[in-house]
Amino acid sequence: MPDHKVTLTAFGDAEVTLNTYDFDDGVLLPGAQIALEAFLAMGDTARIGATRHLFAYARDFGDSVGWEDLGMDQPADPDQIWSHVQPIAISLVDRGEDGLWYVSLEANCDWEEEHGLQLVWQDGVTLVKVGFYTGHVTNEDAYANPALRDVIYKAF
Repeated sequence: MPDHKVTLTAFGDAEVTLNTYDFDDGVLLPGAQIALEAFLAMGDTARIGATRHLFAYARDFGDSVGWEDLGMDQPADPDQIWSHVQPIAISLVDRGEDGLWYVSLEANCDWEEEHGLQLVWQDGVTLVKVGFYTGHVTNEDAYANPALRDVIYKAF
């Protein structure tokens, strides 16, 4: 299968790999296509809506390990956090159990080089998860805890 690339205008025109097994003869399955198009149509709204959660994640991590050990200053403003994020891939995920599609953005980030970053939008429009990369599309799944169903960022 050829490499599929997507340009994310809301994330500094980052060109990312589209990781999905949801192609049928090179065409995305309808649910995957709808979720991806919805996500891309959100533009800056996707980034803006995730900013406070991403800032909380970076702040929690930096405060726990020490900003000086990370080799970066703590961003003073939430919007500054995006200069420390490098998107690399999007995965389109159908969990099968709920009939929903999830757009999972994987990125490198300067504060957590080992586990990186994962941001997930249900059906491409509703932010449902921000945190280190687990491969799971919700915190409920990542921690096997139904109490986390509506938690976007789970502090540690």
